[in-house]
Amino acid sequence: MEMKFTNAQQREIDEGYKNGLTTDQVSFYSNPQFDNLQMKQIRLALQDGYDEKQMQSFLNPEVPWESMQHFRESLSNSNMIDEQAETKVRARKLKNMFSGVLILVLVFVLAVGIYVANRVYSILNQELQIDLKQDEVTLQYGAAFNPMLYVESYTQEENVELILPDEIDTSMICDVDVVYLLKNQLKSITETMKVHIVDTTPPDIILSNQEVTLTRGEQSFVCKAYLSNAMDEVDGDLTSEVACTDIDESLNEQTVVYSVKDCSGNTAEKKLKVKFVDPPEPETIIVYKDPMVPQQPINPTKPSQDRKPSSGSTSVDRTSGSQNFMFSDGYDMDSGYQACIAAGSAHGAYSCTPLQNEEGIYIGYRLDY
Repeated sequence: MEMKFTNAQQREIDEGYKNGLTTDQVSFYSNPQFDNLQMKQIRLALQDGYDEKQMQSFLNPEVPWESMQHFRESLSNSNMIDEQAETKVRARKLKNMFSGVLILVLVFVLAVGIYVANRVYSILNQELQIDLKQDEVTLQYGAAFNPMLYVESYTQEENVELILPDEIDTSMICDVDVVYLLKNQLKSITETMKVHIVDTTPPDIILSNQEVTLTRGEQSFVCKAYLSNAMDEVDGDLTSEVACTDIDESLNEQTVVYSVKDCSGNTAEKKLKVKFVDPPEPETIIVYKDPMVPQQPINPTKPSQDRKPSSGSTSVDRTSGSQNFMFSDGYDMDSGYQACIAAGSAHGAYSCTPLQNEEGIYIGYRLDY
């Protein structure tokens, strides 16, 4: 059966839909038994959010609209009180929650502080120790320096670092202090070792001969004549500093010692065997005599080339002059002498004389004719 509403009642129904009420909510008051004023109070209660249970006391057509209004306003005031109470509860909960969070933060900060304090205390009281194998070490000139070779032991724990000394220059004769550093995050210790860089290598002497033979009375022994050089890895060329032991020409055989000392006191020696022999007998002047030519005295004031051989005699070159037969040209003592005699036989009279240099060493023969 279709329900009929007055215009005023229908307006209340339409207002309910306009204000967002659902069909079920509108059905609470879409009853012709409610007048338009009662409908309005029910609609307002629904729009305020009250449910059917809360409005049960005035969902009755017998209740005047004034009583409905009073009851609705009472519900509204009650809800306001409830909301205020709920607000206070929420505020109290927030306050309690904030207090809890604050307490947690304080506990966390305190725990971190205790941890850091313990950590700092532990680091400050951590024992650091370096033990070196020796307080001083000697290195050869030019040798490599490996600092870890001289560490006996050291503290090897978390956050502990050993810092080794820098490289040192061993190309200088000197003493160097090297520092070992051991540290953690808050403190450190050091140990010092002295490094002596020394030169213990003697110079090197090089001789041009191991043995030499000299003619007594004709050749003098010159020390530097048989010295090639003397070198030292630190001081360099020491050739001019080399000294020789004295020589005794009366001895047929002896040893001459060459020696030199570098700035570090390292001494080098080399030995040279020296032999002295007596000089050979004087060379006999060989004079060619032509048996077919009568002998005539030679005028020493006139050159021999002015004399002419007699007619009918064998031709002999009697011009005067000289000729050298040097060992540097490939001759030796024997071949040079034989060549001199062979060349001199082409002249009337000649002589072969040994030649020596400033040091008394034989260097060839000179033919005089």
